[in-house]
Amino acid sequence: MKAAEDNHAMLPELAVSDIDDEHRNAIPLIKNEVSAKYGMWTFDPPRQADLEWVAKAQNYPLDKIDPEIAVDRSFIPKS
Repeated sequence: MKAAEDNHAMLPELAVSDIDDEHRNAIPLIKNEVSAKYGMWTFDPPRQADLEWVAKAQNYPLDKIDPEIAVDRSFIPKS
């Protein structure tokens, strides 16, 4: 809830409850069976079709971005 309140302070036109709902809805996209299997902040190679779908939906050439360089892992604690 604190994160939603902080976001609301920057974007007062958004309701705290809506922001909180969005955060809660995002959790399964971050912490799921893929992250359990491959680790957090990694890409599952068999899910290449997902990247292709997003590129097609955005009319973006798939060969123009390497998903590995789109993720900043510098803040992740070293284990």
